[in-house]
Amino acid sequence: MKRANNFFKTAYSYKKANRFAESIIQYRTCIGKNPRHTKALYNLALLLIKRGDGIDEAEALLRQAIEVDPTFVDAYFNLGNLLEEQKFDLDGAEAMYRKALQEDSTFWPAMFNLATLISGGHKKAYKEADNWFVTLKAIAI
Repeated sequence: MKRANNFFKTAYSYKKANRFAESIIQYRTCIGKNPRHTKALYNLALLLIKRGDGIDEAEALLRQAIEVDPTFVDAYFNLGNLLEEQKFDLDGAEAMYRKALQEDSTFWPAMFNLATLISGGHKKAYKEADNWFVTLKAIAI
């Protein structure tokens, strides 16, 4: 596990330096050493999304991170974003935002995305969306 963490630290350093290709290689090596390294799975997925390639792989990585840690709120949230924005799977996105909120009921980014999604053309659930917006406003105050 220690060796995997060394690759993770190197990958993270490369990422911070905007050296994404090198970062991806190091994250892949880290995951090869420890396939349950949730932060490496998550960070690699985000890099692939940022680069605009490997969307299917990014989805699989986020799902793997969630499988390892079912309380990983950020993974649910970003999987929701990927499903909504890249795959146009609005039902899947809604489910991921709801799961993020089930794990952390104060996670405002998921609240906002869920409220926006359900108030739009997706389901037109105006009353529920309004309730989420009211909650967001209360958090912001």
